[in-house]
Amino acid sequence: MSLGTLPPELYSSIISHFPPDHIVRSVLSLTRALPHASIPQHSLFRNIRITDTNRLIQFYHRLRRSSEEENACSSVRTFTLKYWDVDAEVLLNVVHLLPKLDSLTLWIGPLNFAPQHLEELFDISRTKNGARRLICLEKLQNLTLRFKP
Repeated sequence: MSLGTLPPELYSSIISHFPPDHIVRSVLSLTRALPHASIPQHSLFRNIRITDTNRLIQFYHRLRRSSEEENACSSVRTFTLKYWDVDAEVLLNVVHLLPKLDSLTLWIGPLNFAPQHLEELFDISRTKNGARRLICLEKLQNLTLRFKP
């Protein structure tokens, strides 16, 4: 049996022993070294850290095109946005797609985030008229907001 033919459960077990800071790079390296292996990619999405607008937009598009079996949206447990000048609408759309967040960290700038965006972020009862409903807040355990004056 070669390394490329291992079952996904075995890869998951191996990945669980990686140091947390090295999981993303290690899984990406494994998928490049063994392109036909069934390496589960859910660990790539466990902890997301965004530091610029382009990455947020790329991540949003990636979430939108992820398949059901890949389950990228449900894999995200920690989402951190450390960038002041991000479009609030894009951010709310991304957070809306993450139903199982445990931790949410946002840097909120004065030029992009209006009070109504914060209201929408925290109002989990809005579901009528096609409004977004941020279901992630039901399971959230840690919320960190940093405001730039």
